[in-house]
Amino acid sequence: MNLQERRRELNIAQADLARKVGTNEPMMSNFERYKCLPIPTMLEAICKELKCSVLDIYKQSEIYINTKSKEKSKDEPEFYRFTADLPNEARKVFESKKLKECGFHSKKDFLWHCYKWLEKKQNTKKEKATKQSECLAAYENDIAPLL
Repeated sequence: MNLQERRRELNIAQADLARKVGTNEPMMSNFERYKCLPIPTMLEAICKELKCSVLDIYKQSEIYINTKSKEKSKDEPEFYRFTADLPNEARKVFESKKLKECGFHSKKDFLWHCYKWLEKKQNTKKEKATKQSECLAAYENDIAPLL
């Protein structure tokens, strides 16, 4: 069951639910069509109004639920979290089965691989630029005495 199905099951109008949780109808429509996810406090309010849990209206793979305490230890590394708008066809690519066929255990594993690939590519470009500037400097040093 998804958010829209649960709302309809309880016979609640989209506009009414939106008003009760503190948003507007277009935004509620975005939540129902997977255009974006509600912020945690909004999600909590939606679940309260629909008398359900988060996992009743979203699949585990569709939402990240942080169960860790908000306090961060000094040893815990910093992470950059981002959200990306992708075409609906991208869902097929990110299905667990498809990712596993390509050798990835999860979306996180796939994105980590992409990050490492980009990092390697960026470092390669930096190395090339350094070598080019060293060659240019050597060339300038060889030519300077001739001028």
